[in-house]
Amino acid sequence: MNWIYNIIIILIISPLSLLGQEDFQGFLKKADQYYDEKNYEQSFNYYKKAIKTGKATYRNLYNAACAASLAGETKCAGKWLKKSIKGGWTDVDWMKQDTDFDNLRKKEGKWNKIVATAEKGLKAFEATLNMPLRKELLAMRKEDQHYRRAWIEAMQKHGNQHETTIAYRDTVLDLDEKNTSRMMELVESNGGWPKISEVGPDGASAAWLLAQHADQKPDFQKQALDLMQPLLETKEVSPKNYAYLYDRVALANFKKQRYGSQMIGHYNKEGKLEYQFQPIEEEWNLDKRRAEIGLGSAAEYAGRSGFNYVLPTEAEAKKREADELAEYHMMKDSAHLYHQLGDYKSARKAFRKVTNKIGLVTGDDYFEAARVVGMVEDGKKSTILYYLENALQLGFNDEERLLKQEEFFHLHEEEGWGRLLMKF
Repeated sequence: MNWIYNIIIILIISPLSLLGQEDFQGFLKKADQYYDEKNYEQSFNYYKKAIKTGKATYRNLYNAACAASLAGETKCAGKWLKKSIKGGWTDVDWMKQDTDFDNLRKKEGKWNKIVATAEKGLKAFEATLNMPLRKELLAMRKEDQHYRRAWIEAMQKHGNQHETTIAYRDTVLDLDEKNTSRMMELVESNGGWPKISEVGPDGASAAWLLAQHADQKPDFQKQALDLMQPLLETKEVSPKNYAYLYDRVALANFKKQRYGSQMIGHYNKEGKLEYQFQPIEEEWNLDKRRAEIGLGSAAEYAGRSGFNYVLPTEAEAKKREADELAEYHMMKDSAHLYHQLGDYKSARKAFRKVTNKIGLVTGDDYFEAARVVGMVEDGKKSTILYYLENALQLGFNDEERLLKQEEFFHLHEEEGWGRLLMKF
């Protein structure tokens, strides 16, 4: 099953057209819901209703074929899968191993014809593409997903601290670094960001995924976002992919996300992992922005991730922002007061809360937080350098002041200190 939402452009706004669109989206939502619940017969019925509206994309048709096959409706499954292939479905390898089609595979003659048609279409499609680049991107994505799934499965089975989990985590981090370096080379040699017309929708999606996982190189993520942005108008990149990377880059630069794609987990008092959205700009307009790029509501997205979310009203969101601003200033004042009094441990705790205020924290805040950590007996060099890196990223540029701080003298022989100075 391949869940991909459609971009909806309403050219003529009328009660009838809006009603039809609502029906189509409503049918798809029901179909997806029943699929998740493994009620494939009902999922099939609602996909059938959605397809009758005439608005189904080849991705909708592929998902409908999956549900039909699982429901034992192999005739419809075959028909919809053929339409999906004719409409542009090109991920033949995925289709061939998709277990949703096990019932359809029992019709061996029909299945073999469908596969042959798909492979013929893929061959014609690939003749128009930059195949070396496409193949490399898809291979990199496949390796990325293999080890990420293994890491997640290890966490679920053994927990975060088990040696197996740690080994997979380290493998993923090493792979991310290798893939990012290669992506930087590919973007330069290709003369720009890989377009859908160059590498296909799946190839372009693979390029985005590799940028999304390039967290160790935030400058490259920002470059990728800037290169993708003008390609939105020509439909050479997926708006959904762009939105996810936009949020990733925003948060990496201590700004609020725009589309609500990024979450953060924390453990509650019972030791259960819970999730919530990271800070969102103009949160009352979140669903409007998500709909504009073809994403479902934030509440639906949160529900699929296992937590409840209610979109705030403008008044509620603005009050929350005002409260956060007041708390930011209060904690900042407290941190400076503790600093002046020589209570550096309390100052460090206060600054930790200040630096957590995404969208409000400044480079000076991180610089002062680094100073305080340097004054605490157990202040870690890695923490100080991390805070100073963030200070520079947020615009702190007073190199003379940095070099004069006694709290940092013990760092001058560190490798990280040299890298820090190179950024001025």
